[in-house]
Amino acid sequence: MQLFHCKIAGHFILQNSDWFTIHEKMTTITAPTCSGKSTLLKALRSINPPFCHPDPAPFAAFPHSARHGNHTRKVIPAKKTAVIAVFICDNALRHTLTAIDPIFINTDRIEVGRRLDNSRWLTYVEISGSSRWSDLAPELEKLRKKFPASTGDQRLAGMWQKCEMLAPTDRIKGALATKLNELLDYLAVRAGDEDDHALLQQARFIVNRASRFMKAIQATTETLPVFLYLQQDDLLSPAIDVGLVAEKMRQTTESPWRCADLFLLELLGIDHDFLQQDGDEIALRLRKNALLYESAGCRLGQRLRKYLPGSVRGLALTLDAGVISLRMDCGPEKNGCPAEISDHWRWMLSCAVSACYLSEVPGRQPIFLLDEPDAAPSSRDDKIELEEMLRRLSDSCQVVVCTTKEDFAADSGRRYRLHREGENGFRVFKIR
Repeated sequence: MQLFHCKIAGHFILQNSDWFTIHEKMTTITAPTCSGKSTLLKALRSINPPFCHPDPAPFAAFPHSARHGNHTRKVIPAKKTAVIAVFICDNALRHTLTAIDPIFINTDRIEVGRRLDNSRWLTYVEISGSSRWSDLAPELEKLRKKFPASTGDQRLAGMWQKCEMLAPTDRIKGALATKLNELLDYLAVRAGDEDDHALLQQARFIVNRASRFMKAIQATTETLPVFLYLQQDDLLSPAIDVGLVAEKMRQTTESPWRCADLFLLELLGIDHDFLQQDGDEIALRLRKNALLYESAGCRLGQRLRKYLPGSVRGLALTLDAGVISLRMDCGPEKNGCPAEISDHWRWMLSCAVSACYLSEVPGRQPIFLLDEPDAAPSSRDDKIELEEMLRRLSDSCQVVVCTTKEDFAADSGRRYRLHREGENGFRVFKIR
């Protein structure tokens, strides 16, 4: 699924972002400090965050009241949508949905939103999530003629009487769908020929559209891209204390983690089950298998090269006292000594490791939301390397970059600027 349109609404600073289009490769948003860049990216992350960022209240900073002229009204979090993302339905998902219900053959756009209470909704543009009574009434009228209520059949008479009370626009879902299925089950026992069964089957198909719609939502949810937000504080650690990570994970499952650290550990074979062991067992297994993990690090380095600048040979990894230390392998021209990981390399490795993990392990293409990655480069060469990495990354993943610098990633496919409009906060304006 490809992210196509986005909209953020109702924040103090970013009052209304308007709809803006996300490029199939890279989108750049430039803005001054304190203009809502992080708010925008974090709101987008809420659409489908990775497991390492459980945020029960992503919109805590959004206002829960709205002012209209001289009047202020309370906003109901369960009814107020804060962020909407529109996706393009790809052929693979469309095939899956059509197997659930043929109506989804026409699916083109899928909308996903988060409300202020963090509840998520999903809908298919121009496809109804349930049938109306008017869709079912012709079939039920035929059934009523075939199965009239006899004098002694008060139950069937009561069911037909309830059907007469429904309006053409009433939606068939929830309790109403349950009652209608009970009616059809009751009639199925009395069906006499194939025509009766065919008519009952057609009616049941109409009644159960809402349940098929829920199955489609589940199938779509399982393929939603993972929105990975990265800022300076979320980057891959140059040295990862595995025992400390395990201890913190056992203490709580609700705090956000450095996703890139956890992704790296998983790619090395240090998975969730490994981290659930006690500290002594973890230290023992790491010590016994140090060479194995170092070799796994070398192999991982080769897999990461598709996302990294051409000057990099791979990743060098050492393990000592339960701490995994990372170095960049830049080849013999650098005197054969692995280089320390600078901040701009932490950005690049964080993106590469995350892309490798999310696309290969869960099997979903991530969408990267990068908050000022250009704040790290200390030289022109560093900036060039970072921009090269972003181009490589965008060949396989959608990338959204927020920056304060107009000249960063100048060749991105689509560019926007956050601009202040009086007292109404910042809005998104297209540059190119």
